[in-house]
Amino acid sequence: MFVPRSIPQFISLLRTYWSWFLGAGVLCFTAVLAFYALPAIQTQNDVLERQIRSLQRQQRALAAASPLRQPQDFDAHLGAFGSLPALVNDLQAQAVKYKLILSDATYKPIDGAAGTDLGRMEIGVHLKGTYVPLKKMLAALFKLHEGLALQSLSVQRTRSTDSILDIDLRFNFFYRKSA
Repeated sequence: MFVPRSIPQFISLLRTYWSWFLGAGVLCFTAVLAFYALPAIQTQNDVLERQIRSLQRQQRALAAASPLRQPQDFDAHLGAFGSLPALVNDLQAQAVKYKLILSDATYKPIDGAAGTDLGRMEIGVHLKGTYVPLKKMLAALFKLHEGLALQSLSVQRTRSTDSILDIDLRFNFFYRKSA
């Protein structure tokens, strides 16, 4: 191979041996990756792996020290089936207190698993009112009854300018079955 002495000779050399130059470029790129970039990436991966292991150890230590790891007796906090009338009364009282119109309520017992002493009642409620009183009523109900869980909440307006909402709530009320 000869060394070009002018630009036209260099261009001619490139046109003739372009595949060799391309191959040499790919070979140089591969060498740079193999000897510089890949070891740097591997070092960075090792550092990140050590940090992950350290964070996992810290997380396990915090989880072991957490008071939530203690077994809890959930059914001890639940009321008996006899507390359902109190819930119905509180539901109506809270709706009146927060100026929500309670138009319909349904109560449906759900058969639980055999051999357990927990029962479930599905409660459906249709209200009319605004959003802020609804939030306050829900907060008060959840504070009063530990066995109450919100299953679904549906809010609709007849027109976009209406401030009064049609609200459908579906609760699950969990209780202890009487022995």
